[in-house]
Amino acid sequence: ILGICAVKLGAKHAIMLDIDDVAIDATNLNAQTNNIKDKVTVIKKDVIYKPNNTIKGDILFVNINSKTNMDYAENVNNNLIDNGLVILSGILPEYREKIKDAYEKVGFMIVEELTMSNWITYILRKK
Repeated sequence: ILGICAVKLGAKHAIMLDIDDVAIDATNLNAQTNNIKDKVTVIKKDVIYKPNNTIKGDILFVNINSKTNMDYAENVNNNLIDNGLVILSGILPEYREKIKDAYEKVGFMIVEELTMSNWITYILRKK
């Protein structure tokens, strides 16, 4: 859904990745339903748990559990161009500082921190 929103808001193209077959099918259906199938590439690929730098984005949306987000900051870093942005959402308050520290350690700077109810989102820039 994040990639579809990005295209709907003006992105020229979105590469959307997931490791779950049901999510891949749902993403393809949603892209077709929203008439943006020609503006997206949907791939079953793991770039979070398995280091990979074959796909580099200028903006990454990462919505995974807080512990995984913290543990795999380096892998997120590998898939982002220099000076690119990463938007980390779905962060629980008890992981706020740990995630911030993990991403700063691998070369990100905090652009903005947003809080809604009990959820935190970080917008970070790769140095």
